[in-house]
Amino acid sequence: MNLRGAIRNLAREPGAEIYALVGTVDSIGADRVVTVSPVNGSAPVDARLQATTGADSGMVVIPKVGSFVVVVFLGPANAFVALCSDVEKIELGGSENGAIIKITDLGGQIQKLSDQITLIRDALSAAPTGLADGGALFKATIVASLSALPFVAPDLSDASIGNPLISH
Repeated sequence: MNLRGAIRNLAREPGAEIYALVGTVDSIGADRVVTVSPVNGSAPVDARLQATTGADSGMVVIPKVGSFVVVVFLGPANAFVALCSDVEKIELGGSENGAIIKITDLGGQIQKLSDQITLIRDALSAAPTGLADGGALFKATIVASLSALPFVAPDLSDASIGNPLISH
């Protein structure tokens, strides 16, 4: 049953009660169902992280094991995690595309590349040419100019510009 179906079923039961409890996450299953131990000492409960179990699309917030969560019950055997204190990761439409890019970090790395290109362009523009030397003076000047330039290699790795907590 998906979330829409669960809400329909709840709406059909006029006396149905919605309730919640606070607990700690014991484990997270591959089917995106968590086992939660309530802080009131009652028996552990299983709760979904998504509207349908086993789904790999949509948005899902995966809590850290040991963190506090609020589990909401739509019925005696139908619960989901509504809130969590610590997030392991967030997936938007799956995780096959890797981390969401931290745009300010990416912009900084692109700026480093742009600065390097500007320095190279300036060195090429300012290099003198000699008459009938086959380009030897030009080459020597460019090599000397480029060797003197500071080169800062951009770090475009996932660790540098990707946010590992959010994937898509």
